[in-house]
Amino acid sequence: MPAMDNDALDQSPVFVGGRSLSLYRFRGFQEQEQVRREIACAAKAHGIMGGIRERVDSSLPQQHEHPQAGCDRRRMVSTRPTSPTAGPYRVHYYPNTENLRPHEIRVTALGTGNPYVRKSQASPAWLMEVPVAPHEKPARFLFDLGTGSMANFAVLQIPFEDARNVFLSHLHSDHWGDFWAYWIGGRVQGRASEIKVWGPSGETPELGSEAALNHAMAAMKWDVESRVAAGQPEDPKAVIREFPYDEPTVLYQQDGILIKSFEADHALPGAVSFSLEWNGIKIVYGGDTRIEPELSLRDAYESQCKGADLFIHECFVSSTYHYDTNGAPTYEIPESQGGNVHTSPSEFGERMARVRPKHAVAFHFYNDFDTGLQVYNQIRENYDGPLTLAKDLMVWNVTKERTIVRNVAYHPDGWINGIYEQPPERE
Repeated sequence: MPAMDNDALDQSPVFVGGRSLSLYRFRGFQEQEQVRREIACAAKAHGIMGGIRERVDSSLPQQHEHPQAGCDRRRMVSTRPTSPTAGPYRVHYYPNTENLRPHEIRVTALGTGNPYVRKSQASPAWLMEVPVAPHEKPARFLFDLGTGSMANFAVLQIPFEDARNVFLSHLHSDHWGDFWAYWIGGRVQGRASEIKVWGPSGETPELGSEAALNHAMAAMKWDVESRVAAGQPEDPKAVIREFPYDEPTVLYQQDGILIKSFEADHALPGAVSFSLEWNGIKIVYGGDTRIEPELSLRDAYESQCKGADLFIHECFVSSTYHYDTNGAPTYEIPESQGGNVHTSPSEFGERMARVRPKHAVAFHFYNDFDTGLQVYNQIRENYDGPLTLAKDLMVWNVTKERTIVRNVAYHPDGWINGIYEQPPERE
């Protein structure tokens, strides 16, 4: 049998919304468009059309709720991936095939789970993309770097050089456990510029983000020096911007983008939530927070969240239910693992009913066939607005008029910078 050259095909899976589609994939550049068409056709043929979630106006047909995502049924649109375009939304999001429209923000869930990482859900991490200028790369911001999340970032095929601003909500390991993968891995994958990491202070200096990040980078001394000895340029350390956790603070203000922090009530002092505002659109990311027991503190927190077009907020199942489903004896589990430092589904619903965001997103729980239904039903006891129960690699396209929610269609072999350049034409 003759040897296969670089343009030969092989068989490998393509994942759409977590399902594997077996089809042929070409490695050569010439077949890239054909591969994209095959992925779209295969997804359509397999009936994987449940990823799109769109808030619709009253002119559309009757709406139905989905118990898993809690969103409305919508019109179906073309699924054929093409070159980057700002045309109709496809049912799934194909990385590097859609330009952001001038008046929308794209939010991608890189991790929606717990400290115990599993294949279907990494620990919390979110990517927000803002189109600051026509025909230019969007401004990109990472909110938390949960353990396992960089594998999901990789399938988006975004160079590390283009995502160098990170905002940490607090220092629990599941919210920054992939810092090394982001910092060292990004340098190995060609990032040449410094990264900037914003993180909250603590009650004492040693409990703050600056101390934690400096210790993390110091622990990689052997790694860094070994790469420099091998000829790799020395990587500039992360620029750490610690800010006070206990007062609202403007962290970033550029190109019309405003990012602010405000205090969250979670475990020890030193946790925050964030808001990102641009072009009349407001996204709120809560990080981890319980509902404040004091009414004045609760009102102060929720005043920061008013007017949100998208409100991403934790939603933690009860400790008893959470550990029962994992086979752990509940009598050994302190309640502090659950309701005392987190927000329950019913409390999540109460908060959303008060804040009334245009679209609510619940995360930070194992979103399974049984837990998801329980969480959904408990939220719906208090909140009847647009809702998504988040899973990894879901995408929200947010405008002032509507929010569309879809799944990422990805290949498990996807990697940073995994895009071929257009070859020169042959004479």
